[in-house]
Amino acid sequence: MRIDDHELEAAAAAIQRVVANRSGRGRNWFAVPEAQRRQYREEARAALEAASAAAVGAA
Repeated sequence: MRIDDHELEAAAAAIQRVVANRSGRGRNWFAVPEAQRRQYREEARAALEAASAAAVGAA
């Protein structure tokens, strides 16, 4: 499965927003250090791949 770069970036930013909202730190995505943004991208990629696998398994 090929994950589009824009889709991955949007998913990573969404994860960051959830974390920021829960922690009370309202950081802008572009203010997040690159190392942390990489971690969010890895989490997003895993989530998107799991969702894709679940969709294929349900079909």
